[in-house]
Amino acid sequence: MPKHKYSFAPEIFEHSKRIARHYDLYKNACMQTCVEELKWDESIEHWIIKTDRGDAMKAKYVAMANGPLNRPKLPGIPGINDFKGFTFHTSRWDYAYTGGDSSGNLTGLKDKRVGIIGTGATAIQCIPHLGEAAEHLFVFQRTPSSIDVRNNAETDQQWADSLKSGWQKERMENFNALVSGEDRDVDMVSDGWTEIIRNLTGIVAKHASKSLGRRLTKAERAHLMELSDYR
Repeated sequence: MPKHKYSFAPEIFEHSKRIARHYDLYKNACMQTCVEELKWDESIEHWIIKTDRGDAMKAKYVAMANGPLNRPKLPGIPGINDFKGFTFHTSRWDYAYTGGDSSGNLTGLKDKRVGIIGTGATAIQCIPHLGEAAEHLFVFQRTPSSIDVRNNAETDQQWADSLKSGWQKERMENFNALVSGEDRDVDMVSDGWTEIIRNLTGIVAKHASKSLGRRLTKAERAHLMELSDYR
């Protein structure tokens, strides 16, 4: 069971390794390997997979699960390579320089003037730790990002112990239904995805309309959506 509603990277990484060990996936895994070619061989009805390590593997089925953010993108700022200070990309964090770990405690920055470029999803996570540790923190922003309250919380052990067999399947089906715009009496997930879909599709307004026995006026709908922002 995850320790928090939204798990942190170290726990997700450990869980991934636990799955790999449990199903013996390391035995045939090719780490740090790039697929350069996929070609279907009709004569044997298999895919021929060529890699940057000279492999020519055969497979009946191929599932593409590559993410688009596996390579860091440096900002194209003129003169960035002429900067004389210490730099690194957040995806290649140098804890030897900053101290601490992913949970903070970056003691190596206590007397440093630190600048971070951008205010995307990564910056939102590391800026609080940088601001706490550095002597001065400068945030360079081009386009403001929309942010919201994460509302993370530790997993309630009593709640976890009360779950019955099959709860995961039921929860996944509930999530899929809600993010598809379907109506459900209970939101078993209650995360950012189900909340935003619920707001966008007007399910809250639909429930209110059922209770009143009539369609909501524009003013009532606007007021209801305004209230939902404070929940």
